[in-house]
Amino acid sequence: MKTQLRVLLAVVIGLGSGGLAGAAQPEPTAAAKQDEMMGDLDAVLGFCAKVDAKNQATYLRYRSELIGVGKGDDALMIPASKTPQYQQARHAMGEKLETLPVSDARAQCGRMVGAAP
Repeated sequence: MKTQLRVLLAVVIGLGSGGLAGAAQPEPTAAAKQDEMMGDLDAVLGFCAKVDAKNQATYLRYRSELIGVGKGDDALMIPASKTPQYQQARHAMGEKLETLPVSDARAQCGRMVGAAP
């Protein structure tokens, strides 16, 4: 699972939602950056669970273990989920992911959990 987690985090960091365009923003705190990364991670795992039904249980397990989503319950259990950084990152990442072709997204998600093509 450690290798899969590293791949998952690499995907999230690589797809990172980044800052908002426009005026210069103050440097976010470490906590804000962490909240943003957790929002990205939540979006990726939720998206993968949706497009890769074959491995859905794995994505939902990761989501539960890494983010604290209750079993079968979309109510997030971590305080970060209530921060603007988390919510904005989750939304922005979700929008990016929705633009991917489903077959490509399914393949990328499957690789992330070590599934055979």
